[in-house]
Amino acid sequence: MSDDDSPCSCIIDTGGLHDIANATGNMKVAALQKLKSGLIIVPSWAFQELAEAYPEEAEELAVHIDTKVIMKKAISVSAARIAERLNSGFSKGPHDNLTVIHTAAVAMMKGYRVITAQSDVVAYDNIGCDACDLDTWMGDQ
Repeated sequence: MSDDDSPCSCIIDTGGLHDIANATGNMKVAALQKLKSGLIIVPSWAFQELAEAYPEEAEELAVHIDTKVIMKKAISVSAARIAERLNSGFSKGPHDNLTVIHTAAVAMMKGYRVITAQSDVVAYDNIGCDACDLDTWMGDQ
């Protein structure tokens, strides 16, 4: 399924993917089903970052990911505008390959909610994105 015909209403970043990989029980089963159904869109850059930092987790999740968004010029331009507005530069952390800002760019362009690690919700709030952690998002479903 391409990112243009996706039924999703949310996008996940590296922290959110890491949280799914480490979830247990019914939460993990439900989150994996939502990945597989395309209800959660996965940016290629977030998956790549996860694969570099946690290869086993990426391998486990790969079979469940049906919908990926790839980097396009419009995303890069929007991310650059966000960084400029925040006067932030781009780097956020040791594993950050600009994933937060690029994910925020897609979320803002498409009206998606971001699923992220609880510690990153504030970063998205500061950008002006609707974001929540996995537990909150699953509770809203």
